Amino acid sequence: MSRRRAVLAVGATGALLVVGALVLVAGDGDDGSPRAGPTTSAPVTSAPAPTTTSAPPDPGEACIADWPVRRQVGQLLAVAVDGGALEAEAARVAELGAGAVLLQRATGAGLAEGIVAVKQAGPIPPLVMADEEGGEVQTLGAVLGPLPSPAEVAATLSPAEARDLVGRHARAVADQGVDVVLGPVVDVAPDDGRGPLGGRLFGADPAVVTAYAQAYVEAYEAAGVTTVLKHFPGHGAASGDSHEGPVSVPPSDELRARDLLPYEDLLSRVGAVMVGHLVVPDLTGLAP
Repeated sequence: MSRRRAVLAVGATGALLVVGALVLVAGDGDDGSPRAGPTTSAPVTSAPAPTTTSAPPDPGEACIADWPVRRQVGQLLAVAVDGGALEAEAARVAELGAGAVLLQRATGAGLAEGIVAVKQAGPIPPLVMADEEGGEVQTLGAVLGPLPSPAEVAATLSPAEARDLVGRHARAVADQGVDVVLGPVVDVAPDDGRGPLGGRLFGADPAVVTAYAQAYVEAYEAAGVTTVLKHFPGHGAASGDSHEGPVSVPPSDELRARDLLPYEDLLSRVGAVMVGHLVVPDLTGLAP
């Protein structure tokens, strides 16, 4: 008897559903037919045939297998939604069958109710994501109040104090119904402190970046919110801001020695990684 394991993976921007199926293949002869019995007349005592039990069907795998292709593809997509008009956006999200939505312009009251409407509009509730780095990049600032920038946090608080601060914020984020926070930023600033991301970074020392990023991850994890490390493989030393056009980063050997160190320490703790639009000369040529 041989065993073959088939694994089906379905991604949905920050979530990965893996369903395993165990296939048992049995055959007595090389061609699957029963082997002929012995030709000798001597009595033959055979061992009892092994008892086999087939694994019960996996309900998750069966569910996904029955989905139409359009639904399976939709679960791989994240779409931007207007955080101030979620009840109107709910029908669009349901029609697309998107696996995730990214809140933008979340202002005023009614955010939690709007998120409920989006999640209940279709057969599969999408993951709700928000940019909550703090400082200049904070989708929920008008709803939950401001969160200091990473640079300010690293300059004024210890990692333990940062964990307490972000922990309170993370619980408020979860209470609104947000599932995924796009952060923390683990880009490492250049030694001279100058770089395209400014106050969005914890600092120029990879160990310091890792310590504060871990505090953020633990705080959100305790609140049940998934975190996303960004911007892989390292936007801190890029030649410019990738929002404004093509930019390049140092070669891969330099990235491994500096920019990738926080990922090595934190990757097992997080739900996802955001890939930057970055040219790595020795890996991607002239393309991001």
